Amino acid sequence: MGLFGLLVGCFMLVLAVLIIQPESEPVVMPLISAAATPTPGSTPRPTHTATQVTPSPVSSQTASPTHTIIPPPTLTPTPSKTPWVIQRHTVQDGETLLRIANQYGVTLERLMEVNHIAAADFIFVGQILIIPFVGEHELPAALLTAAAPPYQIIILGHSTQGRPIERYTFGNGPAHLVFIGGIHGGYEWNSTTLAYQVIDYLTAFPKRIPETITLHIIPTANPDGLFLVAGKEDRVTSLDIPSVDPLAALPGRFNANQVDLNRNWDCDWSANAFWRNQPISGGTAPFSEVETQVLRDFLLGVRVQGVIFWHSAAALVIPGQCNDEPHLPSQTLAAAYRQASGYGHSSTLAYPITGDAADWLTRQGIAAITVELRNHFDTDWPENLAGVLAVLALFQESHGE
Repeated sequence: MGLFGLLVGCFMLVLAVLIIQPESEPVVMPLISAAATPTPGSTPRPTHTATQVTPSPVSSQTASPTHTIIPPPTLTPTPSKTPWVIQRHTVQDGETLLRIANQYGVTLERLMEVNHIAAADFIFVGQILIIPFVGEHELPAALLTAAAPPYQIIILGHSTQGRPIERYTFGNGPAHLVFIGGIHGGYEWNSTTLAYQVIDYLTAFPKRIPETITLHIIPTANPDGLFLVAGKEDRVTSLDIPSVDPLAALPGRFNANQVDLNRNWDCDWSANAFWRNQPISGGTAPFSEVETQVLRDFLLGVRVQGVIFWHSAAALVIPGQCNDEPHLPSQTLAAAYRQASGYGHSSTLAYPITGDAADWLTRQGIAAITVELRNHFDTDWPENLAGVLAVLALFQESHGE
């Protein structure tokens, strides 16, 4: 037959075997996880781990269905019982908040919110930031609350137009020290900004406050005046101020009744007051305005030992004195702030002032000073930080620890 005949014979033999193969034996090698149900009465065939092979049909008979290979189920991992760990980052020299946020895969806005940061460019070397995520999961609200800032926010009262007058309180010592900004509202908006910068700094470094001191900060004593200029009643920056001309913000100096709140206190009070050479309103009576009533009641209710009012802009530290009577505790307080900050010293401004808050406090036996920033836009941060720390040291020394 020759070689060709031998090959044809082999091919016909194989074809015959395939044609006569029983219908119940499809050429499929099922996986263990997909074993077929045996035909009733038949002996189950052992299963083997193999790759599925689906042959083309070789007869006119209907082939048995091929086996469906069901993948193993995806297991949902059991939640870990390991306690959450709060992750913290210590700010290093040269770092920015955006860079830190990107490092941990957190949005800048969320990082600022959790750490109560007002401005992205206002962080400190050594400041400890809470990272609100562990891997891809945000920390539970309870843990974020436990890591909350070391202060309480208390609403002392409301302005003429109903806006809150808030105080931020740090610590729990017997000596009460108060810093007040924004009594002249939007005209001196940078004094409010400075107050929030101090809040942010002490939030980052709460141990700078001696244990003998309870520190209160009132950022905005005239929220209506601030809102009139900035359209906001709390944290503001130069971007919120529509004009670089300070006089354009002059209407924001007064409250909603057009009263200068730093001419409404009961020390040499006059309804016909002055700002520079311009006549202004001191109110219809001492403490005729709700804002000064709120401040008065708080300061007397707590019996504070020292009060610092931030103003702008004369670059001076002025001790309180009513009716030109020197007040030694106020002079001591003024000297500590002035020497640390580098501001100038004066016993008064260049024009007579009636109904002044710091002056009235000296009549209550409370040390009080006015700190005038250099201009209406900057907070003079290094100078005022030094002044604040000097005052804290002074009260720590005078009240022991």
